[in-house]
Amino acid sequence: MNKVSGFILPIGVALVVLIYTTIGALTYTTARADHNLTQRSIAYNQSYYSAETKLEELIYETQQIAGGSAADFEAALQKLEERFPVIVESTGGNDIRILFFQAVSEHVVYHAQIEARLGESVRLVSSGLENVEQWKEKKMELWEG
Repeated sequence: MNKVSGFILPIGVALVVLIYTTIGALTYTTARADHNLTQRSIAYNQSYYSAETKLEELIYETQQIAGGSAADFEAALQKLEERFPVIVESTGGNDIRILFFQAVSEHVVYHAQIEARLGESVRLVSSGLENVEQWKEKKMELWEG
């Protein structure tokens, strides 16, 4: 009987060591995955709030342009296009539409549409996030006729 328990004891110890090693490896990989997910989340949030900050700056500068004189209007719009990732469209007269795009991550774009009229206030028409793949697939109507 002593020979049987002498044989089972090393197997039991080896089994316990194997179980603890497996649990330790699983804990390590889970912690590493959580850390990587957190780092990606931090980078995404920083990019998102950076895009929102740029949008607020753009709205402020557009308000300054709209409140200025007509002579400075075109030059100020060109400076706006150089400073921000925007597309400025004239909608007739002193009305403009500004389209703002900022990449938040590899797959997400922050976009906004602003309308302004010289001598009047600026209006944020829409803003939000959009998946890049879906955005690329959207058909843009360039001509109606």
